[in-house]
Amino acid sequence: MSIVVILGAIVIAFIVFTILINIIKMTVKTAFFIALAIFIMQFVLNIRIGEVFQNLLKMIFKF
Repeated sequence: MSIVVILGAIVIAFIVFTILINIIKMTVKTAFFIALAIFIMQFVLNIRIGEVFQNLLKMIFKF
């Protein structure tokens, strides 16, 4: 009986670990694309990040 519990715990731990790794990968990809977008706005379009955040805050707290 205890071997079944240990094997079940190992399988569940592996599944949770795999899910966490996938979440971390998505987070890193999203952060990379946001940083790339900010880089493009700053150097190609000459838009500063402060201006973007000000406009974003205005849109969020418009109500």
